Parts: sequence; C-alpha cells; structure tokens
Amino acid sequence: MCVGQEKASHDSMISLGRDGLIELAAERIEHENRFPGFQRENFDRTAVRSDGEYIWVTFGASVRYAPRNTSIIFAITVFVYGQEGYGYAELSNPEDAGVPTVVFGGYREGETDLAELLDRIGFPDGAPDGVTIAITEGLTHYEIEEMSEHSASIYKLSKLTWKLYDEVHEDLAIDEEDQTTLIR
Repeated sequence: MCVGQEKASHDSMISLGRDGLIELAAERIEHENRFPGFQRENFDRTAVRSDGEYIWVTFGASVRYAPRNTSIIFAITVFVYGQEGYGYAELSNPEDAGVPTVVFGGYREGETDLAELLDRIGFPDGAPDGVTIAITEGLTHYEIEEMSEHSASIYKLSKLTWKLYDEVHEDLAIDEEDQTTLIR
C-alpha cells in the first residue's frame, strides 16, 4: 500500500465521525469479548483521538472508585485504525493476593454513598469537564486524587471526622510535543 492509499484509508476512517468510531470500538470489544462486563453507558468520558497514523477510542470514567479489596478497570482504549491493539487502566486496591480485576460496572447499592463522598470533597455534581477523580477506600480513610490537564491534588479524607489531611497540590507541565488530535 502506498502512502496516498494509507492517507485515504485514514481519512475514510475519520469520515465515520466520532460517533461512528465509538460504535466501531464498542462493537470490537463486545465481539471479541475482550473485557467481559463492558457496558458503554458506564463510561462517561469517551474520547476519539488520532496522531495521523493511528486512530483510537478511549472509554473512561470521570469518577473512579475502588472499594477495599478490589481492582477496577476504569478506562479501555481500542485502536480502530493503524493497529489492532487494546489498552486499559485500572485502579487497584487489593488487601489479598489474587483479587480479580473487573471492568467498571457503575456504582451499586450498598457501596459507599459516592454522591455524599463527592459532595464532601467539593464535587456535588460529580467531576467537571476536564477533571478526573480517583477514590480508593482504606480502613479509616479515603485516598483521593483529583487530576486535570494542568494540576493535581492528592489528599486523604477521614471516615470518622470527614476532615481532609495530607494534602498535596501540584501544577503539571504541559507536553509541548503532543501531536494528538481530539476528534469531535
């Protein structure tokens, strides 16, 4: 295949549009049963990107919560052009060896009241655009990471007093060489 044909094929994939590429990625996950339990509606941050050579779709959750003794897949990346790979990111909170990793399936009755927890840390409406929140449950506290494109905050929240402690706030460097394009 010559360079012109590769470019045409890349462009024809881009012409499917954001929704078409998302559908294609979801169908691949379901067809290949790569991530059992995957349900697209459980991921509220879906992005489609290209670097000119590859096109990939990432299904992600803006709020990631790992109760004690769990390991949760909160993001799945599917390459839909240029290669046939997958990737995933998980939030692990094991207390025992051999804790199985499961795909994020939404929040369930009986788990910590996530809405109350988000309210207590200043996010009553969930994570705003551009921000992700990872919450890991400990025996006496929650460890919380708030990340945006430009900053990160890490702290603990006591289960007993609901007081914040061990706070760290940092500005993040911007990667000037990042050439990826978000497909809207």
